[in-house]
Amino acid sequence: MSARLMIPGVEFDFGGGRMYMLPPLSLGALQLLQAGLNALPTLSSTDPEAIKTMISATHLALARNYPEITPAEVGELVDVSNLGDVYECLMDVAGIKRRAQQEAKQQGNAVAESLSAGTASSPASVPTPAGVGTTSAST
Repeated sequence: MSARLMIPGVEFDFGGGRMYMLPPLSLGALQLLQAGLNALPTLSSTDPEAIKTMISATHLALARNYPEITPAEVGELVDVSNLGDVYECLMDVAGIKRRAQQEAKQQGNAVAESLSAGTASSPASVPTPAGVGTTSAST
């Protein structure tokens, strides 16, 4: 069995070590859910239509990378504490979150490499010896 290539997205921690690569919605999913997604800003997060739309949208996005995931499993992943963040990931059309995450990883790798290679420490400062000063003729 060959390794499956993931569709780029935002690596998202749904809590409890449940990390998933959450790609943006496909155009087909946007078309299918357009009315519900357009209504989301006007609905309460506990409105049944908002809940249904978020579970459907998150399921369709996650299924791009995890075809075996079910809507019921997605319903357990998304909760009121991560709902806004999940929505932002789904709508990351411009890839802003994804690019920021990639840059942070690259910077983290560069820092880790410099630490593992060992950084030379600067020599200890040598105290200036006490002695005759040059600012006054009386010292």
